[in-house]
Amino acid sequence: MKNYLVKIVAMTVMLLLATVQPRAQSGDKLYVYAPDGTSKSFVLDNLQKITFTEQTINLIPVTGTVTAINFENVAVITFKEKPVGIVTPVKKSDVKLYVEADKVRIESDADISAVKLYNLQGRLLKNQTVQSSSADISLSSCPAGIYIVQIFGQETSVHKIIKK
Repeated sequence: MKNYLVKIVAMTVMLLLATVQPRAQSGDKLYVYAPDGTSKSFVLDNLQKITFTEQTINLIPVTGTVTAINFENVAVITFKEKPVGIVTPVKKSDVKLYVEADKVRIESDADISAVKLYNLQGRLLKNQTVQSSSADISLSSCPAGIYIVQIFGQETSVHKIIKK
Protein backbone atom coordinates (compact mmCIF):
# COMPACT_ATOMS: atom_id res chain seq x y z
CA MET A 1 0.00 0.00 0.00
CA LYS A 2 2.88 2.40 0.83
CA ASN A 3 4.46 1.81 -2.58
CA TYR A 4 1.12 2.61 -4.25
CA LEU A 5 0.82 5.89 -2.31
CA VAL A 6 4.44 6.82 -3.11
CA LYS A 7 3.75 6.20 -6.80
CA ILE A 8 0.64 8.42 -6.68
CA VAL A 9 2.62 11.25 -5.03
CA ALA A 10 5.52 10.78 -7.47
CA MET A 11 3.21 10.87 -10.50
CA THR A 12 1.44 13.96 -9.15
CA VAL A 13 4.71 15.86 -8.68
CA MET A 14 6.01 14.75 -12.09
CA LEU A 15 2.74 15.91 -13.66
CA LEU A 16 3.07 19.26 -11.89
CA LEU A 17 6.64 19.62 -13.13
CA ALA A 18 5.72 18.61 -16.69
CA THR A 19 2.84 21.09 -16.72
CA VAL A 20 4.99 23.96 -15.50
CA GLN A 21 8.20 23.20 -17.39
CA PRO A 22 7.12 24.72 -20.74
CA ARG A 23 6.08 27.92 -18.94
CA ALA A 24 8.88 27.99 -16.34
CA GLN A 25 11.02 31.05 -16.38
CA SER A 26 14.47 31.56 -14.95
CA GLY A 27 14.21 31.88 -11.19
CA ASP A 28 10.86 30.05 -10.82
CA LYS A 29 10.62 28.05 -7.61
CA LEU A 30 9.12 24.89 -6.19
CA TYR A 31 7.64 25.38 -2.70
CA VAL A 32 7.26 22.56 -0.18
CA TYR A 33 4.92 23.49 2.69
CA ALA A 34 4.94 21.62 6.01
CA PRO A 35 1.75 20.94 8.00
CA ASP A 36 2.70 23.76 10.41
CA GLY A 37 2.68 26.28 7.51
CA THR A 38 6.46 26.69 7.21
CA SER A 39 7.97 26.25 3.77
CA LYS A 40 11.16 25.55 1.87
CA SER A 41 11.70 26.84 -1.64
CA PHE A 42 13.87 25.44 -4.41
CA VAL A 43 14.88 27.29 -7.60
CA LEU A 44 13.84 25.05 -10.52
CA ASP A 45 16.97 25.97 -12.50
CA ASN A 46 19.07 24.45 -9.70
CA LEU A 47 17.21 21.11 -9.56
CA GLN A 48 18.56 18.24 -11.64
CA LYS A 49 15.78 15.80 -10.66
CA ILE A 50 13.31 14.75 -7.98
CA THR A 51 13.17 11.16 -6.71
CA PHE A 52 10.97 9.34 -4.21
CA THR A 53 11.39 6.59 -1.64
CA GLU A 54 8.72 5.10 0.62
CA GLN A 55 9.36 7.81 3.23
CA THR A 56 10.91 10.80 1.44
CA ILE A 57 10.94 13.13 -1.52
CA ASN A 58 14.53 13.81 -2.62
CA LEU A 59 15.38 17.06 -4.36
CA ILE A 60 18.65 16.58 -6.24
CA PRO A 61 20.41 19.82 -7.20
CA VAL A 62 22.71 20.31 -10.18
CA THR A 63 25.50 20.86 -7.64
CA GLY A 64 25.47 20.55 -3.88
CA THR A 65 23.75 18.39 -1.30
CA VAL A 66 20.58 16.36 -1.83
CA THR A 67 17.61 17.58 0.25
CA ALA A 68 15.47 14.73 1.60
CA ILE A 69 12.07 15.68 3.02
CA ASN A 70 9.99 13.14 4.95
CA PHE A 71 6.43 12.80 3.57
CA GLU A 72 5.07 13.37 7.11
CA ASN A 73 6.51 16.89 6.82
CA VAL A 74 4.82 17.68 3.49
CA ALA A 75 1.37 19.27 3.40
CA VAL A 76 1.50 20.92 -0.04
CA ILE A 77 3.89 21.00 -3.00
CA THR A 78 3.25 23.98 -5.27
CA PHE A 79 4.77 26.57 -7.56
CA LYS A 80 2.96 29.42 -5.79
CA GLU A 81 4.57 31.20 -2.89
CA LYS A 82 1.40 31.41 -0.80
CA PRO A 83 -1.03 28.70 -1.91
CA VAL A 84 -4.72 29.01 -1.14
CA GLY A 85 -6.02 26.42 1.29
CA ILE A 86 -3.23 26.14 3.83
CA VAL A 87 -4.80 26.68 7.20
CA THR A 88 -3.37 26.56 10.67
CA PRO A 89 -3.67 22.89 11.60
CA VAL A 90 -5.14 21.54 14.81
CA LYS A 91 -2.36 20.37 17.09
CA LYS A 92 -1.86 16.62 16.71
CA SER A 93 -2.45 16.19 20.45
CA ASP A 94 -5.98 17.68 20.13
CA VAL A 95 -7.42 14.83 18.05
CA LYS A 96 -6.43 11.16 18.13
CA LEU A 97 -7.59 8.50 15.69
CA TYR A 98 -7.42 4.75 16.31
CA VAL A 99 -8.12 2.55 13.30
CA GLU A 100 -9.42 -0.91 14.12
CA ALA A 101 -10.64 -3.67 11.79
CA ASP A 102 -14.17 -2.35 11.33
CA LYS A 103 -14.14 1.15 12.83
CA VAL A 104 -12.14 4.27 13.47
CA ARG A 105 -12.26 5.63 17.04
CA ILE A 106 -11.82 9.41 17.32
CA GLU A 107 -10.97 11.12 20.61
CA SER A 108 -10.61 14.86 21.09
CA ASP A 109 -9.86 17.33 23.88
CA ALA A 110 -12.87 19.36 22.70
CA ASP A 111 -16.36 18.43 21.54
CA ILE A 112 -16.71 17.05 18.02
CA SER A 113 -19.82 18.19 16.15
CA ALA A 114 -19.55 16.02 13.04
CA VAL A 115 -17.28 13.58 11.20
CA LYS A 116 -17.11 12.96 7.45
CA LEU A 117 -15.37 10.02 5.77
CA TYR A 118 -14.20 10.30 2.14
CA ASN A 119 -12.50 7.90 -0.25
CA LEU A 120 -9.50 9.08 -2.29
CA GLN A 121 -11.77 9.99 -5.20
CA GLY A 122 -13.40 12.58 -2.92
CA ARG A 123 -16.69 10.70 -2.60
CA LEU A 124 -18.44 11.26 0.75
CA LEU A 125 -18.97 7.82 2.31
CA LYS A 126 -20.16 8.76 5.83
CA ASN A 127 -21.52 11.94 7.40
CA GLN A 128 -22.10 11.48 11.12
CA THR A 129 -23.31 14.02 13.69
CA VAL A 130 -21.49 13.48 17.00
CA GLN A 131 -21.90 16.18 19.74
CA SER A 132 -19.31 14.66 22.14
CA SER A 133 -15.54 14.44 22.58
CA SER A 134 -15.32 10.95 21.04
CA ALA A 135 -16.86 9.07 18.15
CA ASP A 136 -16.80 5.67 16.49
CA ILE A 137 -17.18 5.58 12.70
CA SER A 138 -18.02 2.19 11.18
CA LEU A 139 -15.70 1.00 8.41
CA SER A 140 -17.46 -2.35 7.95
CA SER A 141 -18.82 -1.40 4.51
CA CYS A 142 -15.46 0.03 3.38
CA PRO A 143 -12.86 -2.14 1.62
CA ALA A 144 -9.20 -2.02 2.65
CA GLY A 145 -7.63 1.23 1.49
CA ILE A 146 -6.80 4.82 2.29
CA TYR A 147 -9.51 7.21 3.48
CA ILE A 148 -9.76 10.85 4.50
CA VAL A 149 -11.50 11.76 7.78
CA GLN A 150 -12.67 15.35 8.27
CA ILE A 151 -13.47 16.23 11.89
CA PHE A 152 -15.57 19.28 12.77
CA GLY A 153 -15.57 20.95 16.19
CA GLN A 154 -14.14 24.20 17.50
CA GLU A 155 -11.72 23.79 14.60
CA THR A 156 -11.78 21.52 11.57
CA SER A 157 -9.05 18.95 10.99
CA VAL A 158 -8.36 16.46 8.23
CA HIS A 159 -6.62 13.11 8.72
CA LYS A 160 -5.55 10.23 6.49
CA ILE A 161 -6.34 6.72 7.71
CA ILE A 162 -5.50 3.30 6.29
CA LYS A 163 -7.86 0.37 6.67
CA LYS A 164 -6.00 -2.92 6.28
